[in-house]
Amino acid sequence: MPLPNVSTLPTDSRVILLEHINLSTQEDGDAANSTNRFYLDVLGCARDPRVKWMVHANIGLSQFHILPNQPVSQRLDGEIGLFYPSLDEFEAHLVSRAY
Repeated sequence: MPLPNVSTLPTDSRVILLEHINLSTQEDGDAANSTNRFYLDVLGCARDPRVKWMVHANIGLSQFHILPNQPVSQRLDGEIGLFYPSLDEFEAHLVSRAY
């Protein structure tokens, strides 16, 4: 899938890729906890196997770095947009996960 035309993006910065974003959670680094299951099972990210003590969740060319055992779970005051080739397929995926 080609990258969007930069001139049509709804931002003054014209950012089309965010390499990674760091997120904090109070949960441990186990891939089976609810935070990590959301990124891996629900969003469909793939776990980077090179990092064992925390989850690096790959999605397209980007990653979510999910830092475990933090005193407070992070809440973003903003939005992160994810683009999927087919919303119908993604909806079916969500239904199959009972989410």
